[in-house]
Amino acid sequence: MVKSLIKDPAALLGNMVDMRDELGSRGVPVFLNFGTLLGALREKGFIAHDDDADMEIYERDEETFLSCLPVLEAKGLVMFGKVPEKRLYKFRRGGEQLDLFIAHEKRSLFGRSWDLDNTVSAAARHLDSLEEIDFLGERFKVPADPYGLVRHLYGKTWNVPLANRPARVYWSFRFRKALDNPGKILFYARRFFTKRLGWARLARKG
Repeated sequence: MVKSLIKDPAALLGNMVDMRDELGSRGVPVFLNFGTLLGALREKGFIAHDDDADMEIYERDEETFLSCLPVLEAKGLVMFGKVPEKRLYKFRRGGEQLDLFIAHEKRSLFGRSWDLDNTVSAAARHLDSLEEIDFLGERFKVPADPYGLVRHLYGKTWNVPLANRPARVYWSFRFRKALDNPGKILFYARRFFTKRLGWARLARKG
């Protein structure tokens, strides 16, 4: 049994509800993503080794979101950090953290996609429309075909809980780092395939 890193799930859920409701009242859709989406589909709750909640909005709504900061702060949901390279805003209330990402639409010769956090992208169909699911008794928006998205983010073994495996995997980021440092390409490749083989063995046993 993995001990939960979230000390007060009810407080964290309250943070998510207030973020959803305040931005929703301004016409800004907020949706679950990354580890929180994975937990909602797999555990029907928070993942034990996650220590925050992951939500996301569209880039077109970022200015409206920023205008809501004083209201959120008045409710005790205070922004304590910003990570520009990940398009990430960090909030905390009641000792629990909520990460809000900004999804950026990308266009290329191969078509459209959505950049989720400047390290991983999703097919346009996932974020062009949203669905709703129940999460701990509350209704939250999620990307279209959420099971397909978590399969894309976490691989075919997404539904196998693995202790101490980070909820968010940045292999695209590591690949770019490897290109900047060719000596590490073999290191990353060996570690990638070793872990994948291990996860596949666990999936077969399950």
